[in-house]
Amino acid sequence: MEMIQFHPTLLGTPTNNYGLISEAVRGEGGILKNAQGVRFMDDYHPLGSLAPRDITSRAIFEQHQQCYIDIRQVRGFKQRFPGIYQQAQRYCSDDYSQGYLPVTVGAHYTMGGIKTDLAGRTNLPHFYCIGEASNTNFHGANRLASNSLLEAIVMGQHCAAVINQQPSRPLVDPQPSLVQIPKISEAVLKPLQAESEAILGIERHGACMTGYLTRLHQALEQAEHITLTQLTPTLWQRYVRVKMLEIICEAALHRTESRGAHYRLDKPKMQTALQQIDIEIVKGEDMHAQHIKRTRENQTVLPGR
Repeated sequence: MEMIQFHPTLLGTPTNNYGLISEAVRGEGGILKNAQGVRFMDDYHPLGSLAPRDITSRAIFEQHQQCYIDIRQVRGFKQRFPGIYQQAQRYCSDDYSQGYLPVTVGAHYTMGGIKTDLAGRTNLPHFYCIGEASNTNFHGANRLASNSLLEAIVMGQHCAAVINQQPSRPLVDPQPSLVQIPKISEAVLKPLQAESEAILGIERHGACMTGYLTRLHQALEQAEHITLTQLTPTLWQRYVRVKMLEIICEAALHRTESRGAHYRLDKPKMQTALQQIDIEIVKGEDMHAQHIKRTRENQTVLPGR
């Protein structure tokens, strides 16, 4: 859960953004520049504006100023990217008239969470997961849009086939009175959410995450507990948000390296020994995180192979 990708080019500013600018714009000749007109990506990667998403996101983040894509070399922009053109005309027509699109970095997708096989099966019966909420090792530490499309098509088909082969199971009456969760108030949630981007965002640091994790634990431990019969959608969402931040922070602390979308200022190097290690949250009497080493097996999704 520590692998959270940030998309480097949302149209707009850090406080107001209006959708994604496809990486195809840079592929067709768009150049990233800062407010001074400097092609800063050349200092970060040999591919310049075509660098991987995590490197591009960090580079834009580290500019500490508004950045842009210079689209003057993109032929037929209006015809080739009609959706982006319409958004640019609506929200930043002055910049567009000069041949620039203002860009900012934004949280995008995760690269795995729930462990599954290639058919979406988990270790719980009748519980399946496909797509970017699953952990199939299909993405690695950097998500690709092309991989996501393939995963949705292939794993979705496999998952449907497996489910359709399962016998019907008897319905079980739930017992919500036996389950209790913390009742998180808005006053507790808001500051924790406000801190999350700086602490669990593009750049992370172990000391900052340690203190933040303590505050998350305190929020969950000190809250009044309620049963599911007392639950409302708002209370459930508050609890889930705090719990998700806790899980991400636990995982990010235990991955003591930088890899793809997970970048730690205090652990900037990639550790070869950690390449085949998943960070898994295990819930027993206490919540804790541990390293689980899993051999990556070569698998095929092609029939008859």
